[in-house]
Amino acid sequence: PIFHTHIHTLLSNTHTHLGGDSGNALGLLTHINLSHNNLGDAGVSVLCRTLAAAGCGVIHMSLCDNMIGDYGAKHMAQYLALLPRLTSVDLRDNCIMESGAQALAEAIGGEA
Repeated sequence: PIFHTHIHTLLSNTHTHLGGDSGNALGLLTHINLSHNNLGDAGVSVLCRTLAAAGCGVIHMSLCDNMIGDYGAKHMAQYLALLPRLTSVDLRDNCIMESGAQALAEAIGGEA
């Protein structure tokens, strides 16, 4: 619930500062650093869904130390194809185990 509020605030502030549609403004983002924010599985799912829905052109996301586990990694994997410019994601110091890593590898075309 707190993360949903932060995403809503981000969208509102982006809309206000750029004077346009917030979805289009999110499309301008190229690098996102949300490391050390305790996003968890639910937070990373909301983040990826929101970025994909906005047609975001993000190239790099740093999501280190966010308590992301297999569930969050699997949700992230579902949205990777909808973020075609994304070339790197830093997931150090999370709780992703085999099934989450496998889902991510399959999503980027790697062998599981």
